[in-house]
Amino acid sequence: MNTGGAPMRPMMMRAEMSAMADTRIAPSFEAGTQTVTVSVNGTIELQLD
Repeated sequence: MNTGGAPMRPMMMRAEMSAMADTRIAPSFEAGTQTVTVSVNGTIELQLD
């Protein structure tokens, strides 16, 4: 499931990113309302007896 514009990263890249996490600046948040859109694509297989 992709909940944003960025695809999921392989585990190795995640480890490298977490090592760099200490050097990033925390995002700032403000009070208010925000709309979030989520799209899900999938495939269903049916087995006919």
